[in-house]
Amino acid sequence: MKTSEDGSATADRCTAAGIGSTEAIRSKQEMRQRHASLVVRPGYLRKADAAKYLGVSIRTLTEWMRNRIVPYYKLSHRVCLF
Repeated sequence: MKTSEDGSATADRCTAAGIGSTEAIRSKQEMRQRHASLVVRPGYLRKADAAKYLGVSIRTLTEWMRNRIVPYYKLSHRVCLF
């Protein structure tokens, strides 16, 4: 429990909602896995999968994108397909 400025105890957001901290972390991990497993059209890869396929780090792939060494489609500020 956290205490406010006046010293009264206030519950954390997760515990106030009836969710323990480990449950909140677990649900965030599940949401990330669901997001990562969204169906991508056949023949396209997301950034992490493309980096693994090419055998380079994500940072290297990002540099290659910046230098226009690899072709890609930028669908949004978070989603790139190769």
